[in-house]
Amino acid sequence: MELPEQPDVSRNELMAVQLEEAGRLLLRGTASHARLAFILLDNAAELLMARKIEHSLMLNSVYERTLRRWDEILQHTDDAEARTRRDEVKVAIIPKAKVKELHRLFDSKVDFLVEKDHIDVVEGRVLKKLHRYRNELYHRDRIRAVTVRSVSLLYFELACALFERGDHWPLGEAINRTSPELDRFSSSSKQVGMPTAGMIVSRVRADLNLDSAGLKEVLLMHLGSRLDELEGDIVSVVELFPSLSELLSRFPEVPPGICSEPVIRLAQVYESVPLEALPQRAHAELRYGASDLERWRQAIEDMRRHDDVLELFTAFADLEDDFEPLEVQLRGLLARLDQELHG
Repeated sequence: MELPEQPDVSRNELMAVQLEEAGRLLLRGTASHARLAFILLDNAAELLMARKIEHSLMLNSVYERTLRRWDEILQHTDDAEARTRRDEVKVAIIPKAKVKELHRLFDSKVDFLVEKDHIDVVEGRVLKKLHRYRNELYHRDRIRAVTVRSVSLLYFELACALFERGDHWPLGEAINRTSPELDRFSSSSKQVGMPTAGMIVSRVRADLNLDSAGLKEVLLMHLGSRLDELEGDIVSVVELFPSLSELLSRFPEVPPGICSEPVIRLAQVYESVPLEALPQRAHAELRYGASDLERWRQAIEDMRRHDDVLELFTAFADLEDDFEPLEVQLRGLLARLDQELHG
């Protein structure tokens, strides 16, 4: 009679295979393969977070029963210590509405694990950003090819880090029975039991050669490509806006052919005024200007000073948070111009 599969064997096998396949897709070097890898990695990250949360929820029912018992006790006494103990238990309970949210929403999982100190705050910010990229890829396929590969490599590193930390379930090193898929990740043929998460991650990382220096280049390439795309959107606005020559005449300090300043300003006001009135709002006090483009390029170069991965993530997240609103505004302006000028 064959024994049932050990839960931790199947859990680790699933993650090992998923990370390995994502790595193989990234090694192909194409945007199409990177797109598939990214979807795999987003799923891996969400599964790993769900497992960690599953462990945190295991005691929820125990706390609920304990709370009911304290409530029963307090019906017959007004003891201050008993009430304190009861309140401590109540605080530990995760409400049912919150549990439902944790099962459904990616960002809620991130926030919960950051609150519990299982994920660093900066890592949480980056995970949320990467999940938004996944939605762009999966539903709209709007991310540039060079961006897809760079963010996929970043997601690969984050997913490996999450797996390596474990989910507080037994990793099964002492289990004699494993699986053929997991056996391939053992450090030697003589090893007894299941390979650790560290062994698995070391193996899947090896082919990509993604060390701290490599990750830094990935982040720099990604941010640079995002700014390239932003500047490309500025050029597209120039091509779509027939009254731009009139607008430029209101900017005598702007040399001929330099259109970034007025377009950036238009992007920040287009939602609140009719299209024909946009030039009249071009001198308003606004958050962004053409000088920000140069500032963001310099910030990318400044990231080269950071060697610590967490410092890199912090600089990455801060810079993206800085220019992301303008990206959204420029895309909105482009969509409006295209609709109103071309039907």
